[in-house]
Formats: sequence, C-alpha cells, structure tokens
Amino acid sequence: MHRALIYILLIFPPTLLLLGCEEDTEIKNGQNYQSFWQSLPQEVEKRSNKGILTVNDSLLLSERYDILDTSSLKINGDNLYIEDQAQQKIYAIDKHTLNQKASISISEGRGPRELTRLGSFDVASETVVISSINMQKIQIWNTDGSFRDEFRYKNLHPRRIRLNSNNNMVILSNFFFVDGERNLIQVINSDGNPVSGFGKVSKENYSSLKAEGHMLVDDQDNVYYAGYSEHIFKKWDPEGNLIFSVKSIDNYPSEANYAKMEGANQKISRYLEHAYFNAVGSTIYKNKWLIIHGGSNSKSNQSKIDIYNRNNGKYLFTVELPNKTGHIAADDQYLFVIHKIENEKYLFEYNIDF
Repeated sequence: MHRALIYILLIFPPTLLLLGCEEDTEIKNGQNYQSFWQSLPQEVEKRSNKGILTVNDSLLLSERYDILDTSSLKINGDNLYIEDQAQQKIYAIDKHTLNQKASISISEGRGPRELTRLGSFDVASETVVISSINMQKIQIWNTDGSFRDEFRYKNLHPRRIRLNSNNNMVILSNFFFVDGERNLIQVINSDGNPVSGFGKVSKENYSSLKAEGHMLVDDQDNVYYAGYSEHIFKKWDPEGNLIFSVKSIDNYPSEANYAKMEGANQKISRYLEHAYFNAVGSTIYKNKWLIIHGGSNSKSNQSKIDIYNRNNGKYLFTVELPNKTGHIAADDQYLFVIHKIENEKYLFEYNIDF
C-alpha cells in the first residue's frame, strides 16, 4: 500500500462508504466495547528484544523459479505457496526440497476466469481462493491448477480472504451490508452465499483507510485481526464472539496517523508522512501470534517481529530479522520469510529459536 494513498469519497455515494448508525458494541468478560477500535492496553510498556533469528537457508526467487514480484506467502501441508503479481501466478513449492511442484496461472482481463490483478489469496487442503478488490470478484481453484468457480458481488470488496476448515471463505471487506448493519468480517460458503458476519462498525467510526489490516484464521477456525494503522489486535471464535481486543505494545494514538479534510461534498483521508504503523504482516506459530512491526518510514534494514500470546493477546517478546519484510509464514520448525534485498526477492528459512 502507498502511504500517500488518498481516498476520495466524492466518487461513491455516502451509503456505500459510510456504515449504518447502529452502535458497534461488543461485550467480552464484562468489558463493554462501545467501538470496534476500543481495546485494552498491554500489561507491559516496553519491548523485550531477544535478538536476531538464525538463518537456516535462502535462495533467490527469480533465479530458482522465475518469480518476479512476490506479494504473499502461505503454507499448506508440505507446500509453500508464493503469489507473483507480475506474472499473475501462484507457485506451489515443496518446503522440504524447495522444488517447484505446481502453479496456477490466471489470465489478465475482465472476462470469465480472468482478473485484472491478483489480490489476497489463501490455500487449505486442495482449495485455493483468490480475491480481487477492484473487480469485487472471488475465484476458487484446485491446488492442481484446475479452475473450479468464481463469484462477483455488488457490495463486497474483499480486501483479505482466508479459508476455514469448512472451506468457507472468511473475508475482510471494505463494503458489505447485512440487514442495514456493517460488519468488517464476512463468512461466505463455497457456493458464494453469506453465512455470517461480525466485527460491527458504526457510520461515525469507520473509514476504509482506518479499517486496513491483516487477518488470519487458525486451525480451530478462530479469526484474528491486526490493524495496519490502528494499533489494535482482535480475536473472535468461529461463531463471531469476541475473545479479546487489545492494544499493541506501542499503545500509539492512532489518530496521529491520519490527515483528514472534509467538505460539503467530499471527504479525503490519507496517511501522514511520519505515520507510525502497527502490523504489516502476521502469522501463527503454535500458541504465538507473530506480528511484523510496521513502525515509521525509517531507513532501517531490519524488521521487528512482535510476539503475542494467541490465546489472550498479551505481549511476550520481540525478535528481529536482518532485512525488511512484509511476508512471513511458519510451520512447526521454521519461519519462512520473503526479503527484498537490492531490488531482488529472496526466500529465507529461519530457525525458530523461541
């Protein structure tokens, strides 16, 4: 995402961009959350840095697989899945041998089985789902590269997409209405029909810029949301009941990240040049939730990974990577990371020492 990205609401009707007036209240353990963005502070105030992780292996993606522009990384069973937006392909790579096993190629265009640009994707069992936010479209493929189905939605803008154990699609959407209420998280079945929604946000507290974030679904179908510019972490159970809503270790005042201008017919929001970001990527490792810390737009070459307890959201400690990244995935033994080094993309395999 470009930090100077500007959302001009003039080009959309207000009812598309702003949510219903219902109060976005969530209740958990006696805590009444009057806003989606309300959260509890961490019990500690400073990071505990455990040092830099040890590299086990690395390779140049363009040399080994002809991958040019990586934008996402997933693990499914014994395979790594890497998205290449430049070539509109998703590669399946054996995570043990690092040999390429298969690939999915999506034709560029606006017709059937086509996408103008690959968006978010996920893999579970033998199913691959791919979303396109600008086309309001979701495609379903088999992992062997064969096409299965696709859907288009008038009021669904799928920013992030994940699969749960029922092969339902869990979607972080910019615009989607259910009975007049606005839910950021939508669950849709493999036939394309809505199943449920949660994470309700009111008209007064919502903007698509503010709602940007990362989403995960774990092996028990719990759903996790990490804000990009909002310094919050949330978790819901499979039925959409809130488990926790906590602030990041920085507890940064997120309103300091935005510049806003309002007029009679338009509303413009953008990130400030010196904004301080929260999560630029995340993954689950055993009972831990690993968050790639965004921070400021500094020239540091390293990435911090803040680690939280996935069960209660409490901050645990921080580790570092020697290069910048936004793409990570973990299995029981290794942390797989895509780094950009001197304009080239590399796949690194790190030993998990914690």
